[in-house]
Order: sequence, then C-alpha cells, then structure tokens
Amino acid sequence: MNKKENTKEERKTRKEKHTLLLLSIALILIINTTLVSATVDLVTPTNNTHTNQQNITFYYYVNLDNTTNTTNCTLILDSDLKLTDPNIINPGFNEFTTQLNPGRHTWMTTCTSSNTTETSEQRTIIIDVTQPTIILVLPINNTQINTSQTEITFIVINTPKENSSCNITLHNNLLNNSVNKSVIAEDSETTTTIINELDDGLYTWNVKCYDQANNSAISETRTFKINTTSPPPKFNISIEKTEYLLGENGLMTIRAPNGTSIRVEVCPDKPGFVECEIPVTGEHIMNYPFQEYLPFTNYQGRYTLEAFFNYSGTTEVKELSYEVLNNINIEIDINEDPRKNVPIILKAQAQGGVGPLNYTWHLSNGSRINKDRVNITYNEKGNHTETVVVKDSYNNTKNKSITINVKDSYQVEIIVKDSATNQPIKGATIEIEDEKKITDTNGKANYYLKAGRREIIILKENYSIYLDELNITKDESFTILLHPLNSTKPEISLISPDNNTEVTGPNTSLVFKAEYQDNLNCSTYINEDDDGFFTYLGSLEVKNTSEQVFNVTDLENKTYWWKVECVDNDGNTGISPTWQFKVGRAASNTGSSATPQQLEAIKTFNDKVKEFEQVLDVLEGLPREEKELADALGIPRQVEDVITELKNTIRDVDSLNFRADLSGEEKEAEKQKLILRAEEAYQKAPVSIEILKSDSFVDYIDDAELKEILEMYLESKELEDDELGVSKKKLLGFLDELQQEVVISTKIKNARVMYKDGAQKDITAVIREIKTYNLTEGAFLLEIIPKDIVISADKVISPEEFEVVKQDPIISFKLKGDKTLTYYFEKNINPALLRNIRTAVFINPESLSKEQITGFSTKNLRIGGIKQPLLIIVLIILLSGFLFVSIKYDGISTAKYMYYKIHGHKSLHYINVILNEINDNLEIGNLEKAISLYEEAKGAYSELSTLAKNDVYERVVMTANKIRSYSQQLERAEKNHCVEELKEGMRRVPVLLSNGQISAALDEYKRIEAAYNQLDNGIKEMLHSGLVALGNKIQIMIDNERDKI
Repeated sequence: MNKKENTKEERKTRKEKHTLLLLSIALILIINTTLVSATVDLVTPTNNTHTNQQNITFYYYVNLDNTTNTTNCTLILDSDLKLTDPNIINPGFNEFTTQLNPGRHTWMTTCTSSNTTETSEQRTIIIDVTQPTIILVLPINNTQINTSQTEITFIVINTPKENSSCNITLHNNLLNNSVNKSVIAEDSETTTTIINELDDGLYTWNVKCYDQANNSAISETRTFKINTTSPPPKFNISIEKTEYLLGENGLMTIRAPNGTSIRVEVCPDKPGFVECEIPVTGEHIMNYPFQEYLPFTNYQGRYTLEAFFNYSGTTEVKELSYEVLNNINIEIDINEDPRKNVPIILKAQAQGGVGPLNYTWHLSNGSRINKDRVNITYNEKGNHTETVVVKDSYNNTKNKSITINVKDSYQVEIIVKDSATNQPIKGATIEIEDEKKITDTNGKANYYLKAGRREIIILKENYSIYLDELNITKDESFTILLHPLNSTKPEISLISPDNNTEVTGPNTSLVFKAEYQDNLNCSTYINEDDDGFFTYLGSLEVKNTSEQVFNVTDLENKTYWWKVECVDNDGNTGISPTWQFKVGRAASNTGSSATPQQLEAIKTFNDKVKEFEQVLDVLEGLPREEKELADALGIPRQVEDVITELKNTIRDVDSLNFRADLSGEEKEAEKQKLILRAEEAYQKAPVSIEILKSDSFVDYIDDAELKEILEMYLESKELEDDELGVSKKKLLGFLDELQQEVVISTKIKNARVMYKDGAQKDITAVIREIKTYNLTEGAFLLEIIPKDIVISADKVISPEEFEVVKQDPIISFKLKGDKTLTYYFEKNINPALLRNIRTAVFINPESLSKEQITGFSTKNLRIGGIKQPLLIIVLIILLSGFLFVSIKYDGISTAKYMYYKIHGHKSLHYINVILNEINDNLEIGNLEKAISLYEEAKGAYSELSTLAKNDVYERVVMTANKIRSYSQQLERAEKNHCVEELKEGMRRVPVLLSNGQISAALDEYKRIEAAYNQLDNGIKEMLHSGLVALGNKIQIMIDNERDKI
C-alpha cells in the first residue's frame, strides 16, 4: 500500500469514528431531554482537543421547552461573540463552522428565547500546525561502538509544549534489516533509550515523532558502526605529585579515547559528611588528552580523587589521592630578659598560607588579642606558656606556643638629685639594662630588676654623666647625686725642662703642674719635627696641684717640643703652652728611632689624611642643595672625625718608640691594633653625596588634627581630665596659639651617600628650618609619621636627640630658638608621601599654669591681614556657602554631601564603612565593585589625619591584599578560559584543512599562536606537541598545493 492510499484510508477511518461519536452523543442527549426541560450541550470537539486543522465545525445539541419560541444561538469564541444562528433545530443537533488561528482557544454556546437564556459549558481547543523539531544527540555521527548495544539520545521541541510519540529506526546496511523502537518524549527534555543485541555492521538511523495534533517530523539521518571485536579503550588520570603546599597550583592530566564521557569527583578524605567538588565533567569529550587544575589546593587536608570513564558502554573508575600541606611558619620574638612585673613584648611573624594572615594570641591570663604583637606583664616568676594562632584567608590555621621563664625581680626606686642643692631633678634620663626611663617631678623612676650588679647611666643636660653599678639584692631605693657642670678650664704650667734649654742623656723627666679644683686626667705629648703632629706619651691622674713628673726614655740627640693637655670629668680641657728642649748636642731633624714598618705606616696614614682633607674640600665646594644636606647629616663632621682618628694613629704609632713600659712584641701588637682601628674608620667614612630628588613646602596642622594629637598625647601620658586642672577646650585654644609662635619650612631630599669602601646607602631626609617668635618655655616639636613611611620610631635616625612619644611612630624634639632640625630614613621614599608627616608645636599640659591658659573666641583668632569686621564677613560668607549647598542638594543627598564635606574624608568611621562594603562585595564575588570602592577608600584615606591613618593602616593594607588575591584568582580563571578557546581553535583547523580552506586554516593558526605566546610555561608545555603537529599539517597541505602548481 503506497503513501497516497494510506492517507485515504486514514480519512475514511476518522469519518467512521466521528459518525459513531455523534450517534453516541445523540443517544445520551435524547435520554437527557426526558429529564431536563431546557439545556444547551456541546458535542464536538471534545474538551482539550489538539488538531492541526484550522477550519473547525463546532457541534452542539439544543433542547429547549417546546412551549418556548427560540430566537437564536450564539457561538462565543475566546470570550467574544463570534457567530449567531437564528435558525436552529430544537430539539436537535446544530453547528457553527469558523476559521481559527494557531493557538489555544475557548468556546461555548448561548441560546436565547423570549423568556429564557441557556448557556453551555466552556471547552478548550488547541490549534497546532507546527511540526516537532528533533535534535539528535547520541551516538555522534560516524561513531564506532565496541559493544552490541547503543544508547540513543535525542531532544524533541514542540510549540506549544507537549509530549510526542516517537519511533526510532536503525537499519543495518550489511544485513539489510531494521530495528524499531517506540518511546514517548517529554518536550525539550533529553530522551534516552538503550537498544540491545545489535549485530556488527554499519547502521543508519533516524527518529520520527508525532505531536498530539498529529503533526510529524523526521530527524536527520546519522550513521554508526558496531564492532564488538575492537580492543578495550585505555583510560588514565595522573597528577604531578602527591603533596602540595597551600596556594600551590596542581594539575591533573586525563587521557582517554576521544568520545569518552568523564566525571571527576574530589572529596576531602575524612569521616562524616563532606562537601566534594567536580572539577571535570562532560559527555563524549573529543579533545583528549587535556589538563585541569586540582581543587582544594587552598585548603589543608588529604583528598581522594575518583575519575569515572565511559566509552561506548565500557566503564572504568580510577582513584588517586593527594595531600595539601600547611606551610604556615611562625616565629616568635620576645624580650631577652623576661622579669616579673616588667612588661614583656611578644611579636609573632608568620609566612606561608594563602592571602593575608590574621593573628590571635591566647594568653595565660585568659585574654585573647587579635594582633601579631602583644604586651603582657607577669606578677609571678616561673614558667608561663603563651600560644599564638595564625589563620589565613581560607581558615587554614597553625599555632605555636612559647614557654617563658619569668625571673624574679626587685622593685628599685632611683631618686636623682642635684649635688649642690639636694633638689630632685626632673627629666633626667636613666638607663639600666637597656631600659630607659625619665624621672618625674620628684626626680624618681621605678624599675623591676633581677638580683645582681646592674650598670646604671644617668644623663641630664648641664650635669655631669653618672656611670656606675647597682648591687640589687632586695626592694630598695637609691639616691644618686648629679654634679652641675663646671665650664672652667684647667690651667697647666710647664716646670721643667725649661723652655729652650738643653738636657743630657737618653732619659729625662717632664714636670708640670695643674691648677684646678677637681680631679684631672693629664696627657703628655712630644714632637720631633715641629710640624704640628704630636706623639702621645701617656697619661697621669692628677688629684692635687702639686708638681707632676712624667719620665721619658730613649731620647735621641735632637730637639723636642712638648706640651700637656688635661681634662676634667665634665669634659673641660686645658692645654699648656708648647716648650722645646735639646738632648745632648744639637741634633739634626733627620734622625728617628722608628722602625721601617712604623715609618711606612706613618707615611700611609699621612697620605690618607691628605686624601680626606681633599674630601673635605670637595664637600665644602658641593652645590648648595648637596652641601646643605651633607651638613645636616653631619657628613663633614664625620670626615673631620676620621682625619682626627688618622692623625691620632700617626701620633700613637710614633709614640710607641718612647714607651719604656712595653716590650717589642707588645709595641708591635699595639701598633697593629691602632692601624686596624684607623683602617676601619677610613673605610667606613662617607666621601660623597648625591641628591636624587628634592621637594620643599610650608604646611600647618589644622584644628581637627591638633585636637586628635592632644587626645593621643594625654592618653600616652595617662593624664585624666580631672588631672589637667583646666578644660580641654581651653587647652586646645592655647595649643592653637602656640602654633603661631613658630614658622616651619620643610625640605625633603632623596639622596645617595657613597662610602670609601664602595658601599652606597639611599636615604630620605626631612629638614625643618625653624624660626621662633617669643617661644613659650617648654615647647617642643611633635612629628607624627604615617606607618606607610616607617612602621615604628626605631626606623627614624637623627643627629639630634629626640624622644619617642609613641612607637606608631610619634617623636618629639626640643625647641630652643631658631634652628635647623634634621631626621632621616635609610631608604628611598617618595617625597610626596613625606608631605603626610604632620608637625605640631606642643607643650606638656602638666607644665602649664592656669594663668597661661585662657579661652578663645572669634576676636582671638589670628588670621594674618584680616581685621575684625572683615573676619565676621568671612564667617558669614562661609556659612552662606553651606546654605548654598543645602539649596543645591536636597533631602538625603544634602545630608550625605554635608557630612562628607564636614567629616567625610576625615572620618575613621567613614573609612571602616567602605572597607566593610569592600569585604561584602568580595564575599559575593563582585570584584569590580570592590575595586571601585577601594579607589573611593584610597581617596578618603588620603584625607585622614596622620594619627587616624596609623589607626586604620593595617586594615587598609589587609583589604588591598585581599583584592589582589581575588584578582589573581580571576586572572587564573581567565587563563583557563583562554586555554579552552585556544583548544577550540585547534579543533577548527583540521576541519578547515579537510574542506580545502588552507588560507582560513593558516589565519586561524596565527591567532592560536598569538594566544599561545601569552600563556604560562606550564600550560604551553601541555599544548606544545599538539600545536607543532597542527603546524606540520598546514605545511604539508601548502607543499602539496605547490607541487600541483
């Protein structure tokens, strides 16, 4: 039976079924008429009918009361009146015929008479004229299958959405037989069925589907080959090693026949419920071998990897394991001598992990501190164990404990007094065991010290230095008297031999007398050539004004010049006049008792003296900027000190000839010691300086920063409000006035200092040129240095003495009239950063009397050149500016704008809000928004006061590191995407070649090569062989084309 006859038979069958349906419905309706007086019943189409016909006849049955005269019946289609029929059969079957568009429609019938209206039920009809779309998935065309079964997968898409009846046909071309299978396919879902017991051979196959409206479609026709005699496929997955460090990338390499489906699952190897990752999954992959990153390499632990392979029904599971090792390493620094009642600093430093590291100290006193550095004081001696826990950005943790042997200590009170007045000395610097303290107003300072002898040094301006030892055996108080400095110089008189006299023999006595009220140390010097270089002979302790004798031996017959120099305990020096005498007969000036080696050493050092005198000349002739910095750093003074050291060495080497107290070996040993010391000073001396960059400016601190500094200073000195004796507001007003007593201009210089031994050192110097006007007594200069310049005050170097107010760092310099103040850092720092150093003139609030501090109002404001009436106008203009802002911006915008202008950039809270938003955006993966917020945070940070910057510095750095870490992860993901695009290009080239498109293949290859050159070496190595093979194929095709020509 051919296709045409089939269609005719189908129409006949449908007509018979339709007639039978109408007869059945008629029977039911006739029965109903005996029971119901008036009805309108729908006959066909039935409810939810699907059809591909658009010309539809709607049948309905009318049964109205015979006593009523029916007027008409109406077809209501999609809630609208469609057709009306005034000529109906009652009772009997009636119909409406109309054309419908594709889609879903509702229909019902209403019949109306003179005294009644009857309405039927509502039904739905679906007009569907669209054929199904059939997409074949598996097997891929021209696939070979090595088992006797195949998995058929396809997708059917219908409009409207509905299930389809499908028939799968497989035809074996070799045996000329077919296999059929019927299935129901859900719309737009993957339909999979397995057909078993297939004979070997080449099969063609397709799928035919019908929707509910009887629309049908046939898919494309594909082929596959069944070959059950092929060898089994080989599957392999490997990793480079079994142990990785946190944050280290690891790669898995997967090998299998093209067309293999694979799923790789990696799970933590630990008991209980675990969350696994699936780094690789895919059906019928065609680009084997390939590589993929191992998951979990940012998390410590052991992991099991399972790879599930499926190639045409042949399956295999491969299993591997690897471990990610915690590489966080912690070092703990501690005070060298931990003692009871003395604060101990514990500093943890860690490396490794992934991202920024967070520190938490679990202290033995029960407290937890989230910092890398903590202070703790023990009230009891013995062993105390402290633990620090370090956590990285992925919650990998490592802890380390340290046991501290805390030794017993005694409370020692040091009282420093003036030896002349017996009054306590305030502000004296005491140093015991490298621990410095300053005496209070009562001249007292308290220590906790171990038992034993402890060296003590006490320094105070205009007093002699005190250096001694304390024997600590118990809690004790020591009173130490400092002697006021005496500026009187000792007077020295030479006694014999008389000036210009002659003495006999190789030995003589040099006699002198010193007039002074204190003990002296007197040194005797002699000269053989009257050239200004005297040789040191030795020293005497002089305790009275009697004549002092210094014996000299081994004198030659020649003329000698001699003098005596005495110094007291305060450093006051007196020098005698220079006398001369002759030994024996008048001697020539050519004789010398020095050995050849000594003469050579003296000559060498004389040359070095001349060399460094030339260096001094060069430094003196430097350009103004270089000379200014060299002087500020004390470089000429250091060179002068080296010249003095060299001259002293010449003198001391020569004087060894006159040392009767030393043997020949001792003289040689002493000579070598002198030469080594001088040579070291010579090699380490600075010889030149070069300015790399410079900047200059004048800047003043504002009121908000001054207030913040006052709060900080009071906190560091532990001064409460009730201890001030005056309100902070008045104190702040006084400090504001104090700023106007000093004018500071600043120069910033980046320089490089060169040394004799070839070493170089980069430095950045801050030079403050200070002019004072009626400076308040006790005022000093505070320097508040941001942490992004140096992390602590230990890194600040200055020729001037300064006090560390706070390690953050904040330092202070004494102010006494006009001066140039210099300090520097041993590294190259951008001068723009140093503009953020804040400078304030300050005074200790405790030193002020209430009379010195008064309140301030607008009439007390000092604004140069603005008189009182004009100042009020200025204030009105400023206030009107704010009024203009409130007009320009309304509502919330106004509030935000005003808050930002008044507080915004200077508000620590504002910065913290932004940083919190950044972290929130990073957690949800919105890196672009996080970077945008970070730029806003940087702008706000730059407007903060230096103190506020230091408070938030570590958090800003941590946020920057977190953004950098996320960016690196994103970059890795983008590289993976690039690799996939490159692989796709490598798959396109053979297709282009097989179609004879050599030019297009060559262009594609060039694009692949350009992308390849941007990849990391590890990924390049993975793709290298495939790229080379591809290039060879193109070259072969080009050569073949040339041969044809």
